[in-house]
Amino acid sequence: MSTAWPLFALRVTTPRLTLRLPPEADLLPLAEQAAGRVVTPEQAGFMGPWTQIPSPEFERAFMQYHWAQRAHWSAERWSLDLGIYPAGHDAPVGAMSMVAGDFARMRSAETGSWLLPEWRGQGLGREAREAMLHLLFEGLGAREARSSAHPDNAPSHAVSRALGYRTDGTLPMPAGGDEPVTAIRLLLTREHWRRRTDVVLAGLEECKPLFGLPSGGR
Repeated sequence: MSTAWPLFALRVTTPRLTLRLPPEADLLPLAEQAAGRVVTPEQAGFMGPWTQIPSPEFERAFMQYHWAQRAHWSAERWSLDLGIYPAGHDAPVGAMSMVAGDFARMRSAETGSWLLPEWRGQGLGREAREAMLHLLFEGLGAREARSSAHPDNAPSHAVSRALGYRTDGTLPMPAGGDEPVTAIRLLLTREHWRRRTDVVLAGLEECKPLFGLPSGGR
């Protein structure tokens, strides 16, 4: 394990998948598979205009995004972008992200995710979200998790309802056209989080200072 960047050793494992930080060797193939396929043009509002960037600019922007999140990481503001690795597969098929500012005091983070189209409809999106919530609540001692979704993104809303999220207002978000859409804000508090007993965290203790937390505590 590298003591310089211990996040590479962080693992969140369920019976169906593992969330882990993708090495650079995994990022470029994922970018190439995702180009033009994250969502259809009609669904661009679900995740914003970045999904519609043409190749090869998409792949370049994808790599630059991941490099930037790692380069600009600080305990005061961080963005954890983990690859979704299905059980038995050595390559990621999507990403599960978590963003927070002043986490040590606020104990709040916002999550988001996407999957390659051939991996959708199998429950992996929900499994990945539950894994990230376990890291957030059980591993990092969060008070709440936040998310947002396009009002027409039925699968995302269904997962949120099933996991205990509650509607918490609206906010504007970038869409595929010139005008923003009104997204639905969602909130899951620690009180309503449904803890699973089959999620395993590994390599977290060494990472806690990067999240603004003392090692050995929450």
